[in-house]
Amino acid sequence: MFRFILLIKCFLRVGVLVLLAFNAHAMEINYIVIADQARPFQIESNGKGHSGIVTEIVQSIFAGQDWQIKYHTLPFKRMISMLESGRIKHWITYGSPEWKSVRVQSEHLSKYPLVTVNHSLLSYQQPGFKLTKIEDLYGKTLVLMLGFLYPGLDPYIESKKINVMWVKGYESAFRVLKRLKHDAFFVEMSLRLKYNLKKNNEPLDQYQFHDFDLVVPDYQLYLAFSSDLDPASVSFINQRLKAMHDTKAIDAIVAHYE
Repeated sequence: MFRFILLIKCFLRVGVLVLLAFNAHAMEINYIVIADQARPFQIESNGKGHSGIVTEIVQSIFAGQDWQIKYHTLPFKRMISMLESGRIKHWITYGSPEWKSVRVQSEHLSKYPLVTVNHSLLSYQQPGFKLTKIEDLYGKTLVLMLGFLYPGLDPYIESKKINVMWVKGYESAFRVLKRLKHDAFFVEMSLRLKYNLKKNNEPLDQYQFHDFDLVVPDYQLYLAFSSDLDPASVSFINQRLKAMHDTKAIDAIVAHYE
């Protein structure tokens, strides 16, 4: 019995050493998650329970024994500040070449896109409204998410011909639409709108979607990397991303959140 106990202890020591050796050689990637505002691309609850379109793609890319994902959940402005200052190294998140004003999310991007997004104008109890030209919105109020980017919309905001109300979350945006229902519209990615309307149990038959591509054309989202991520890692990510496209794995992930 004594020999058996010694043998068990020996196996346990070996197992610990193997685990330590694995941890020493496993490559770590810092995955940056935007707190609260990025659903359904990044979903989390108090920095835990990570899911969402981009998150599932990243998890699939790095699945296996050679990588460890370290999650960093940050408010949008703090995230930009930390990434621009270089306080976090070897990171990955998502971005777009259209987001030119945010360098860290528009410069070092994956070779292959994640998803194509389009924007909608959401109204509440305005079934008769038709958007045919930007002038239809003059004097109206656009509800926009604080910290988000709206390519193509800036000139109209700067001209002050369209009023803007900035909100921090979707619940606030939906409340504004109900309060100013004949004069307010919420501009957002269609995918995000549909997800968050359902998430907040909003009455879908009371809302109207209006195509907004005459102002914000469709564009693609990509993975975004830190400039210090080595070429071999970037090549690996691109290869895995292509394989996920070829097998329709990304389509399946996106469909789950539509």
